[in-house]
Amino acid sequence: MDTIPDCYNAFDESLSANSCSLNDKYRFNCISEKKCPLLTMVNNNVKQCIGGEDEPDSDGQITDIQKLPFSALCDGRRDIFSSPDETDETHCEQWPCVNQYTECNDIWQCPKGIDEINCPSKFHCPTDHHPCVFSKNQTIGCLHLNRTEDGIVDCLGATDERPFCRLFYPTDKLRRYRCWNDTSCVFYPFRCRECNKLDGIDELCQQNHDKIPDMLQYFHDMLDIYLITRLPFSLESSRPFPLKQSLPLVNKLIQYQMKEIEESKGENELDMQQVWLCNRGILIYVGQNESEQCLCPPSYYGDRCQYQNQRVSLTLRLRNENLEKINVIAIIVTLVDDTDFIHSYEQFTYISVRDCNTKFNTYLLYQDRPKNMTKNYTIHIDAYDKTDLLYLTSWKLPVRFPFMPVNRESALLVIPALHNCYRTCNSKYHEQKRNSNIESCRCKSNHSRLISINQDQCNCSPDSICVGLVNNRSICLCPLTKASPRCFLNSICQVNVCLNQGVCVPENDRISLTNFTCICQDAFTGQRCEENDAKIDISFSDVSIPQSLLVHFITVHKYDARTQNPMPTRATMFKRIDFDQDTVTFYMSLPFHLVFAQIQTKFYLIVVQSNYTRSANISTEVARSQHCPHIRELFDQQILDYPILHRVKYYHLPCMQDSHLFCFHDNESFMCLCTEKRHANCFHFDFNMTYNCMGWNDCQNEGQCFQDHPTCPTKTMCVCRECFYGTKCHFNTKQFGLSLDAMLGYQIRPRLPITRQSIFIKMCYSLKQLGLHSETSQSGQ
Repeated sequence: MDTIPDCYNAFDESLSANSCSLNDKYRFNCISEKKCPLLTMVNNNVKQCIGGEDEPDSDGQITDIQKLPFSALCDGRRDIFSSPDETDETHCEQWPCVNQYTECNDIWQCPKGIDEINCPSKFHCPTDHHPCVFSKNQTIGCLHLNRTEDGIVDCLGATDERPFCRLFYPTDKLRRYRCWNDTSCVFYPFRCRECNKLDGIDELCQQNHDKIPDMLQYFHDMLDIYLITRLPFSLESSRPFPLKQSLPLVNKLIQYQMKEIEESKGENELDMQQVWLCNRGILIYVGQNESEQCLCPPSYYGDRCQYQNQRVSLTLRLRNENLEKINVIAIIVTLVDDTDFIHSYEQFTYISVRDCNTKFNTYLLYQDRPKNMTKNYTIHIDAYDKTDLLYLTSWKLPVRFPFMPVNRESALLVIPALHNCYRTCNSKYHEQKRNSNIESCRCKSNHSRLISINQDQCNCSPDSICVGLVNNRSICLCPLTKASPRCFLNSICQVNVCLNQGVCVPENDRISLTNFTCICQDAFTGQRCEENDAKIDISFSDVSIPQSLLVHFITVHKYDARTQNPMPTRATMFKRIDFDQDTVTFYMSLPFHLVFAQIQTKFYLIVVQSNYTRSANISTEVARSQHCPHIRELFDQQILDYPILHRVKYYHLPCMQDSHLFCFHDNESFMCLCTEKRHANCFHFDFNMTYNCMGWNDCQNEGQCFQDHPTCPTKTMCVCRECFYGTKCHFNTKQFGLSLDAMLGYQIRPRLPITRQSIFIKMCYSLKQLGLHSETSQSGQ
């Protein structure tokens, strides 16, 4: 099944060959028929499957309902071929054509255009009327709904009989203007060229009506190109819940205002010939004679930057496993040869909450031009904690293919949460690692060697660290409060401008001495940590208080032309509920619009807000009235047995039949809300999500890992199985029997003082102190 006949009578290219039975995982499985073509035959503009699902880019077809938004079902455009008799446009009898995604969007998507009736319009037509350009006087009037789609053309372009052109030109969505008394359908701007030759009745061409904006808009709305655009999930038709939200008072007096440096605007215009004088460089004028010279980037040299430097082009992405505290990490990259000589270096600051998806690009140059081909070169990458200048870890990347003038290297580096490595230094020596593994540390091993650094040549400030020498100059690692190559200048963070114990991190001092970033503590956000995170207090009404609670925060994204159909994103948080608690509080710094509480397999809709409000205090409750039932509680067995593509067409019925229903789900693909007009509004929800922090799960004993953002987390949490506890599920109560550790281990609240512990912990602590005091008194006697 590769379009090349190899057997007699081309048997290997027929369905009888049963290509799906071959032991070949590199084949595409057709949905519309039993056929498995090669992957090289997919998306090659030639349909191999009857349904065409192997060519999704040719006509926009989608093969998986998980990729199709709920708003695309029963919209008149066929996207999915589950079988010849089952598509996303079949069995739509129970689907309301007029819904929040079709109503009043200027596109006829329902019979007779009833979805565009009585909508706000500049044409001001009466009730149950459509705008119409009548052929007699070529002016815009109004046509009653009963005269649309009756087989008689009343309006120019047959705008009242739109199914005709759609039927004969289903794929050409521009041919929607029908010539008068003719069966030809053309693109509206071409009507004068194509229609006049046939009938000569269209007087709009002679009267220059193209200059009338209303006329242009009228014919422009009949095009079906907008049906290609899939509307994303929206909450415009949903009632907000809870109705009341409060905002905390912000003391504006404590907000520190930075002085902004106004950029001076030059009056002289740029001479484009002079701009291109320096190849990728900057032209400067030197001396009284204003002689022209070029400042070249590191990758080029020469009097006009016309030559390329031999160099290493390095791209790094980093991930920090330790999100329990604020991490500001200094990364020092050096290019070293096999004699431990440093040719060049680069230094930058990595902040996990800010630089999650950032790619750091840098150039490393060789000291000699051309480079010494007899030597081997290595990239050393060292990580330090910028807050206290403690060493964290290191990596080594070999420069492969040294014969090439430009070596391009890239790596994803993980900064481990636990640092079992340490370095031993004295006044003369720094330890140098020699591990070949990319994830190696600066540990003392048989492959490590000490290199000498003359501290007399290091001229860094006393509160900084000298980590090496390059070109007889010190490589200095500055604290957050210092700047400049030798760390003698005070940075903008010398006076902490961040509020609420936020950490001030200065920007690169080679770019700006006044810019900074504030890394905020939990429950605070904003440019200077001046705002509170959104606070959600959850109580329980007519529902038993569980031992733990899962909370799903859903962010609804607006339409983006780049992604076409942005799906809602989800962040899940978890909390254990102590036996003496009747409420639980969550803090969320990321925008959200929906919040679902999950107790075991039951879901409750607890927050609905169309517009996200920063720093809001939301008090809500988990109640039976907010319960989102499974569809097996709403449908009979016949509907439940339908395939998902057929069954989903009935999802509007529960909202129509039960006026008190807030939401429901199918535990397979969709989570659904009931709108104010009692229609279902669904979005894709992963009910079988594996909570392993995107593959970076450091929880022990099969604990689940939760993070507050799907791709750029700022905090993580481990959820332990029974009989395990601790921040990483590393404690086991099975080994303790009936000891106090086993009974009270779950009750200890980490990182809280004794005054904020439960009464039982306080009692045990007091008894322990009394026991120690008694033993001390007896031993003293």
